Amino acid sequence: ATSIPQPHPAPQAPAPNPAAPNAPAAPVPRPSLGESDVNQDIPIGTPLGGYEVLQKLGAGGMGAVYLARQVSLDRNIALKTLHSQLAKDPQLVSRFTREAYAAAQLTHHNIVQIHDIGQDKDVNFFSMEFVNGNTLANVLRESGKLDVETGVSYILQAARGLKFAHDHGLIHRDVKPENLLLNEQGIVKVADLGLVKRMGGHETENMQHAQALSSGVAVTQVNKSMGTPLYMPPEQAMDAAQVDHRADIYSLGCTLYHLVTGRPPFMGRTAMEVITKHQHEPLTPPDVVVKDLPAALTPIITRMLAKHPDGRYANMKDVIDALEGFLGVASAGPYTPKDDQVKVLEYAAEQYHKNFFAALKPKLVLAFYAACLLLAVLFAYTADDLVWKINLAGGMIGLAVLTTVAYHLTVGVMKRTLLFGKVRQLIFGAGIIDWLLWAAGLAIFAFALYAFSLYVPWLVAAIVAFGLAQGFYWGIDFAASRDREKYLAQAESLIKQMRLKGLDETAIRQFVCKFSGRHWEEFFENLFGYEAKLYARSLWGKERGRDRPKFAAWREPVIAYIQHRIDSRKQLREARLLARLEQKSLESKGVNEQLARRQAGLNARRLVGSAELLRRESRKPVATTIAPPSAKATAAPHSSAGNKTTAVSMSSVAMTMITSGDAAAAHPELDDHAPGYSKQSYFRRRYGTPIQFATSSLLRVGLGLLLLGVYANWWNLNKAGTIVEAGREIASIKPEDAVKRVISGDTASAAKLNATKSVSVAVEKPVVIPLIPARLTKYLEPTVFAIAGLMLLIGAAYRGVMLGIAMYLSAFVAVWGSQINVPGIGYPHWVVAALAAAGLWLFAVIFLRVQND
Repeated sequence: ATSIPQPHPAPQAPAPNPAAPNAPAAPVPRPSLGESDVNQDIPIGTPLGGYEVLQKLGAGGMGAVYLARQVSLDRNIALKTLHSQLAKDPQLVSRFTREAYAAAQLTHHNIVQIHDIGQDKDVNFFSMEFVNGNTLANVLRESGKLDVETGVSYILQAARGLKFAHDHGLIHRDVKPENLLLNEQGIVKVADLGLVKRMGGHETENMQHAQALSSGVAVTQVNKSMGTPLYMPPEQAMDAAQVDHRADIYSLGCTLYHLVTGRPPFMGRTAMEVITKHQHEPLTPPDVVVKDLPAALTPIITRMLAKHPDGRYANMKDVIDALEGFLGVASAGPYTPKDDQVKVLEYAAEQYHKNFFAALKPKLVLAFYAACLLLAVLFAYTADDLVWKINLAGGMIGLAVLTTVAYHLTVGVMKRTLLFGKVRQLIFGAGIIDWLLWAAGLAIFAFALYAFSLYVPWLVAAIVAFGLAQGFYWGIDFAASRDREKYLAQAESLIKQMRLKGLDETAIRQFVCKFSGRHWEEFFENLFGYEAKLYARSLWGKERGRDRPKFAAWREPVIAYIQHRIDSRKQLREARLLARLEQKSLESKGVNEQLARRQAGLNARRLVGSAELLRRESRKPVATTIAPPSAKATAAPHSSAGNKTTAVSMSSVAMTMITSGDAAAAHPELDDHAPGYSKQSYFRRRYGTPIQFATSSLLRVGLGLLLLGVYANWWNLNKAGTIVEAGREIASIKPEDAVKRVISGDTASAAKLNATKSVSVAVEKPVVIPLIPARLTKYLEPTVFAIAGLMLLIGAAYRGVMLGIAMYLSAFVAVWGSQINVPGIGYPHWVVAALAAAGLWLFAVIFLRVQND
């Protein structure tokens, strides 16, 4: 028997066995999992799959949870590890990883986000969002019980997160105050969705034992006692494998009862006594325990805690409706804010936008780039000596480029901006091919500086750029952030109050989007984040049918490209891990190694495809729910129910495919013709179809660098050699002086001038392209190679097959179009070709690019 303490005991020293710190008492251990095994810790500072372990947060029968730092993003996360003894069961490890992988595809503001799965040093783990706040269990210990409205609002948020999980085929089965986390912004997040039950699923004995240990409950029979007794539904104690989503409704009701009364609905000295009371003893109404409890809350709690599942609410949506009705809020239709709420938000947003330094910033940026461009043009056309023209004009261009880089590095380090984080993540996750490509690009760039004799001007520009970036950040950005903090704090305080009143997060964000002014995006992004801003823009970003101005829109194609690269790497890494674990699981069932390896690869690719489907479909119901209602929607509120049901059904199917593994277990033989699957090579999985690879940003960057290298080589052979020397000779004898000397009879200087000019023209060499005959390139204008290379490099920020084809076509027109003779045009042919290529490039960028996912 397991002893159950009173709900709020005095602080005591930890129990000798920390296997279940959140449990009422120590579980009965199995012989294969002793105390010494449970206490095995990962040393602090250990690198683990791209993470650095910082601190142990807790432990349970499943393993331990650590605070860790994700090196690539320099952020804290929670790292949940699987116990080393449980890791000896290949089937359990495969199940553990699949379910964590499935839960990672679900993104909701009331669910703790799972980021990644991994295996390193024989440790299986998954990383989760680190919630900087407290558990509701700790809140209860500190306050005894909560204000009724506050407690109901917390449970309402948890219900929304659980509904999202239920809609996508997951049941939690261990809802309790310890698994409900409250962050500093007042958002409640449901934790421990990494090991849950899929609807209609079954557990092995090892899995059930592991989950029972995690909950702190002894297991004496298969399918028994999955959950924490204080919050366990009656049917779960009898047969844990057969419970459905209504089990979470009961546990959530127990938690609500505890929050508003200060005690669980049933207590006892042993686990069995508590379980028996859940099954048979009548519930003491909460308004009997707390006399001033609102009468309207009692029937809600009573129905959630019905002994039989059929007596409870049919689903979590009905629970949400009941709790919203109690709080006087509604999720149906747009939220109508109060006048004082609108005034507070509008004042905070207005003062945020009116900041002097923030208003000055774009003007200074524009003035700086305009000054650099103007000075570069001025030096190029006014300097007498060709060398000085190149040095001064190139130095101004370098100053503009290097100041931009130095500024973003400074801001990224000081404020941890999203773009800086994505670039850092891309670099830390780079493979050998990526590093070779970057090294080649850097080598070409360094050669270009050498060829144009710009290394000294750029070195000087780098020193000046660093000073300018530091001055701009500390003088403008830091001052703007300091002055704006109080207005963001006002808005955050208002939003937190709205959450406590039970308002849906989506309604709150729609409210902020609508009443933050025409330039709402920067204010919104600072409150909710970049991704939330993109979703909000797609739903409510227009004003009277017109798009409102975007904030820093230039980042979006860059971030989208980087994110695409990061996601591609992650999918490959996850597919390899899943295949390796699936192979071990199949081998443990008696499948031979070769067949298991082939089947595991097939299963892993199916899992990744199902995960993509789940991730895509899981967003559709949210978008349907939160879109502002139109006139038709108001007239027919259930018109989209069919589409929503289809989306949820597809998500449930995808979730089942990921978590079950039933098909692989029942049919270990190869099935290369399974529905929805086509066998793919490594190249195709890594780079896509041949046409996708041919038009990829990777090849376009390579070709762009090659074209710039061709131009730099031509310049080095001509301009940087003979013509520079000729320029010095020409500069030493001015034409008017030569004329005067001819008149005076001194023809030597004039002859020297003409000879120098003749030499400079006579020795100029044509463009040289490796593997292409000289007769095809000797008439090409060298400048167009630089233009075509720049177009390909800049265009690499955008994706799409048709866009890639258009980019190649624009480069071809720029290079070879100069050979087309168009009569009646007063400009050089290469200029006309370059303009035509630029027009095609702009058309591709505007109309053919792939939109962000």
